Amino acid sequence: MPACGTRSQKAHLRALYELALLMDNRITNRMAREFLSLDSTNAMQKIFARAGIYKSGISKNASYSIDLIKWRD
Repeated sequence: MPACGTRSQKAHLRALYELALLMDNRITNRMAREFLSLDSTNAMQKIFARAGIYKSGISKNASYSIDLIKWRD
C-alpha cells in the first residue's frame, strides 16, 4: 500500500499519461516499467493492451503512444 494509505486500480494509467507527456508521447516497455517500478515485461504489455495504448514497431523497436486528448481528464 502506498504511503498515503489509499489504493487505486487506475493510478498506473494516470502515471502513464504523465510519462507520455514528458516523453513526447513515445513510450517504450522498459521506460514504462522503470517509471512504474515493474519487473515484468509481460505485465507491462498487458497494461498497455488493456488500456488501449497504441503500439508501433516490433520487438526491441516497439514503442507505445496514448490518445492524449481522450486521456486528459
